[in-house]
Amino acid sequence: MVRVAVLGLVLSSQSGCIVVGAGIYGGSRTEALDGVSRVMTGERPDLPADQAAACVVQGMKPLEVVKFGTSYQGRLTQDHVTTVKAVAQRKPVAACLQALPKAAVAN
Repeated sequence: MVRVAVLGLVLSSQSGCIVVGAGIYGGSRTEALDGVSRVMTGERPDLPADQAAACVVQGMKPLEVVKFGTSYQGRLTQDHVTTVKAVAQRKPVAACLQALPKAAVAN
């Protein structure tokens, strides 16, 4: 939570610091895509995980991306799974997921 607060201060304090904020967001987005992909592999094996993750992360608010990405660090928690499930139910995200081709599911 402290990292998120610091990001807000950095983004609002000086225009030159926006570059730092963008770097934090970019790294968080990369981490979020990885974590969400892992969640989607378990929750929705019928969908291509990387494409499903892109739908979910695109549907997250910027602060959600930063919070998810900075807390993930290669380890999924129940909070991460809960966040992904909640975001996946948002109408634009659900529509994106619905439009994805179905993946082959191994038996």
